[in-house]
Amino acid sequence: FLRLSLRSIFNRTGEHRAHCVTEVCVSPKLMGCGVGTSLLNYANELILSSASGGAYLLCGRGYVSFYEAVGWKNATKRCRGVKTSTGTRELDINECCMVYAPGLVFGANFDISGDVF
Repeated sequence: FLRLSLRSIFNRTGEHRAHCVTEVCVSPKLMGCGVGTSLLNYANELILSSASGGAYLLCGRGYVSFYEAVGWKNATKRCRGVKTSTGTRELDINECCMVYAPGLVFGANFDISGDVF
């Protein structure tokens, strides 16, 4: 399954609505069979058809090439931090921020929002 939530990004022009992929789960028995790719491709279609026009997710460094293969870009160097209900935190050393933003300008530097990823 894949969980897609509506959240926000913050850049120099203010707050912008964006989707956030909080979970992508594929049974170990089905890994490598295209299930995750199909889920992400469908999510990309939903994002393209939405008013937000963009999305983000956090993943471990070992998953970057998977997300890049389905059209996402590594924006870790531009992500300043994660705004949570208790404040803003920096990305963990092993976290990467990926964006899918054909209709949303994330800008040179941005923050993302969310407590759960």
